[in-house]
This record gives sequence, structure tokens and C-alpha cells, in this order.
Amino acid sequence: MSRKHNLKVVVIGGYAVRAYTKTRPRYTKDIDLATKNEDLPRLRKILEKLKYAVRDRPHGFSGYRKVRGVAITVNAIIEDVKAKERTIKSFYPQVGLSFKAKVASIEELLISKTKLWRERDIIDVCLLILDSYDLIDLEKLKQRLDQRSIKKLLNLIGTRKLHDIWQDFMRRKIGKEEETELWKKLNQLTKSLEP
Repeated sequence: MSRKHNLKVVVIGGYAVRAYTKTRPRYTKDIDLATKNEDLPRLRKILEKLKYAVRDRPHGFSGYRKVRGVAITVNAIIEDVKAKERTIKSFYPQVGLSFKAKVASIEELLISKTKLWRERDIIDVCLLILDSYDLIDLEKLKQRLDQRSIKKLLNLIGTRKLHDIWQDFMRRKIGKEEETELWKKLNQLTKSLEP
């Protein structure tokens, strides 16, 4: 859509996280996009042509449409996000679909997810750290990430709350090896971010 219509959009949110988490995908049905102010009206027109019901939001809009009985929401915000081209795979491996898109950098995702700090954001931060820790540019992250949020996550390791959130969003229990690996990587990240 973006190349054909010459739009500059960047995938953010759950689909962006999926581009960095190959072994532990989290289901999401919303499509979150960031775009520049001048591209927002054209993106809106495209969604309206595709029969989305579009409503204004404080920083952009949301489009809603049912496809074969499944609700699909597209959220667009005005934001300049650093992006990389990545492949986003289908949540369902048997389908085998994937596509390339401009996706928020892993540092941008970690920063935004730790600011929002909803339960799904906690899971997304865990997944990014577990699957793509080696891709993180620690210097970029150090400049803008609130270290307290990583320490907050570190304090969740081993708690009932983390186990419940993991079960709710991943539809399975977190494995002991996964939890140990997450703890080690979070400790490493905390030390790397110290001044």
C-alpha cells in the first residue's frame, strides 16, 4: 500500500514486535502505523476506499472494518519513527504468509512499550529482549530509555503477575528456561544502561 501510493508509513505496535520475534509471536489483530502529518489524509482516503469506518483520534485516526466476520482495526498516528525494512511473518505458521515493510527500530519499540506499560507492552518487551537482544543498539537505547521501567520488569520475574500476563497473552505458561534467560538478559541490559 505505501509504495503504490507513495506514502511513508512505519509499522509500529504488535506487528512491529512480530518482525523482531521469530520464535515467540504474540497474536494481534490491530495494525498500528506511524506516518507524517502530510501523509495522514491520503492514508485515511485509502482506508475509506477499502470500506473502513474511520474516526478521528487526538493524534491521528482509527479505521475499523470486518473481514469475513473478523474485526480489523488500523490505528494511524502522526509521528516520525526511525525504521528499518524487515519481514513480518504470519502468526499462523501453517499459512506461511509474510511481507516486507518499514518497521520501527527495536530501540523505538522498547522505548514506546516501556512508556505505555500496559500488560501487552510488558509481554512485548519480554519478547523483544528474549528473541532480539543482540540487535539492540545499547547506545541509542541509553539516551532515551527510562531505566526504571527495565528495573520494574526485572522485579516482575518470578512473580504470579508475570506468569498470569504471559498466560493471558501467549496462551501458554512461560517456561523456566525462558524466564531464566529473560532474567539474565534484563540484568545485562540494566548494567549496560548504567551511566
